[in-house]
Amino acid sequence: MVLWFKNGLLKAAKIEELPKAFTFEGRRFVPMNFSLGDVDCLRNEKKQLVGFSYIVGDEVQELLFGQRLAQQSQSVKFKDGLLLLFLNEGESYEIECVQAIGTEIYHDNGDGFIFVIPDWGFGELSFDLTSKDIPVASLD
Repeated sequence: MVLWFKNGLLKAAKIEELPKAFTFEGRRFVPMNFSLGDVDCLRNEKKQLVGFSYIVGDEVQELLFGQRLAQQSQSVKFKDGLLLLFLNEGESYEIECVQAIGTEIYHDNGDGFIFVIPDWGFGELSFDLTSKDIPVASLD
């Protein structure tokens, strides 16, 4: 699944393979040189996926990244060492411990970020995946 920000909100689409880069709204996004580590699912009372949770370490780079994301998007919360990404905000949620790995984060020259999260069994989604106005993957 590829996640990106549009007008301060997090959007999602299906992706088949990990690209070398993305192009979106005239900007080029390349892989970052660090990762956030394990990811868990945020699920509503119907056990549908509403978002993702990352434990943010003590390293300054990770802390600044989490704070910067939370400041630029209402779909992101950063509290108690957790970076929470919501695709369906406003629903109550529980953290489902999955401890999945493999999230890749891409960035542009500014404050733009794109996440690619491998599908390790997302189950039912509480949001719709979009196929319009999405980042274009570049395999070269």
